[in-house]
Amino acid sequence: MGIAVSALLAIFIYSAKQKKMQKDTQRLVSDRELLRIIEGKIDGFTTAEEIATETKLTKGEAKARLLALGYTGILRTSLQNMTRYHFELTRPIKDVDPPELSPEPFLTADDVLKLFKLYDYRLDYQDLIMATGLPLGILQREMKYFVKEKMVKAMYKSMGYGSRSYRFFLLAEPYRSNPDSFIREQETVDLRLKELLKNDQLI
Repeated sequence: MGIAVSALLAIFIYSAKQKKMQKDTQRLVSDRELLRIIEGKIDGFTTAEEIATETKLTKGEAKARLLALGYTGILRTSLQNMTRYHFELTRPIKDVDPPELSPEPFLTADDVLKLFKLYDYRLDYQDLIMATGLPLGILQREMKYFVKEKMVKAMYKSMGYGSRSYRFFLLAEPYRSNPDSFIREQETVDLRLKELLKNDQLI
């Protein structure tokens, strides 16, 4: 029993450190900049060592950031000699003209609806990062809230046996049939989101 509790505590502490590191290193290189760096590689692949060389991140920070993007399905990983990770985009970046978003340091309900409309009512974390420039951690917390409130549906597409799932989001009913009704919840949603993100020390 004691070993199990110690193991869980160690996992919790490690996870908390990783989240803090991902937040603190955003000022050095944003998630959007990381995706553009990978996009620009001649063969589409990069490593933590390359990212550390090209940015102000350490190798450990770069690896943690790349793995975090991989866990959501944004990146695919391949192994060299079963030890060295190589990362590539799961799909090409969609280059679109982003809509004018709110000045808040998070996505408001109005922002989310604009982005759903922009991406043909199917959003994923790569779209959200590229359109807003917000860190993955904030976007994950926000989308978790929208899913919990049954405003958005989280969907998972299998990438094949042994691969991570690719996650994307759809509007839930009644917002799917009447997207503009999403905005009726705006004031309440925005206040709750700001409070949640502050409590989680994400903003």
